[in-house]
Amino acid sequence: MRLRDYAWRRAGKGEAVEFVAVLNGQVRPSPLDSNTVQLWSAPLPFYADTELVRIVDQSRGAPNARLALSAGGQAVLLDHSNVPIYRHNARVGMRISAANAAAYAAFFFDHVGGAHGRFLIVESARELAWQPDADPAAIASAALEIRPVTLRGVEKDAFLLSATVVFKTGLFHGEIRVAPDGRVDMLSEAVLVDRLPVRPDCTKATDPFHAASEGQLY
Repeated sequence: MRLRDYAWRRAGKGEAVEFVAVLNGQVRPSPLDSNTVQLWSAPLPFYADTELVRIVDQSRGAPNARLALSAGGQAVLLDHSNVPIYRHNARVGMRISAANAAAYAAFFFDHVGGAHGRFLIVESARELAWQPDADPAAIASAALEIRPVTLRGVEKDAFLLSATVVFKTGLFHGEIRVAPDGRVDMLSEAVLVDRLPVRPDCTKATDPFHAASEGQLY
């Protein structure tokens, strides 16, 4: 399966009202209004019964969307830390397998960042945010270093992955461990390309997602 193959579905008005009521206790600085919110949801294969929900607040300008995990009538907003993901995992359980461990690792790193940015797993040069004036030769050279995620083995029920990772403007080879409970660790990194002509990922200091909100804004 592709790493980010989400089958988005538009939620109906009644679903939006119910979901906003569940979520609003977590939203800062002001609650959402179900009359101005649109929701899209997509099932995630590494959970038995969890949906990734995109909440778009049409009453404000961009960034105006949040992401949440929803299961069993409860929801948790994602906030660029691992806390809500691990909390959700502990509540609902995981069904990580050899077939979806790479997709879970990509999901985790997409939505968890440190003070200096995120690790972004890539499988093609087309996934990189190239600068408009990037040298085609540099793009072609970097493309030769990028490999699909591979499963290297299983150790104490944890999946060991080999992946190509972008961090800021660097391209790395990374060894990643995905535990059965959903914990993800980057075991090692090796530089492939030191400086890519790409737009660097946001840090916490410059990230518009970190507005006055208990959930990242996109």
